Amino acid sequence: MNEIHTRGIAFRMDDSFRAQLKTAGATPSVLAALGAAKPPAKATEDKPDPALLPHISAAAKLMKDKHYDEAADELTATLKGNFEKF
Repeated sequence: MNEIHTRGIAFRMDDSFRAQLKTAGATPSVLAALGAAKPPAKATEDKPDPALLPHISAAAKLMKDKHYDEAADELTATLKGNFEKF
């Protein structure tokens, strides 16, 4: 949280992203730090692929629940065919 406070964020928080962070296991203190962080002034922020974020969130929840093989499967299936974007 100190990093968030010190460095700020390079994206804008919205309700959808906040819900995905909660699903992934973000703690209330992390969510509060992100909510208090100043969003970027310029429009230079990266635009995440809206289809990719729910899969990453689901994989994070699986990892938090120690379902590592399922998390790997989720990420592998998500990134397959999309690797050139990243």
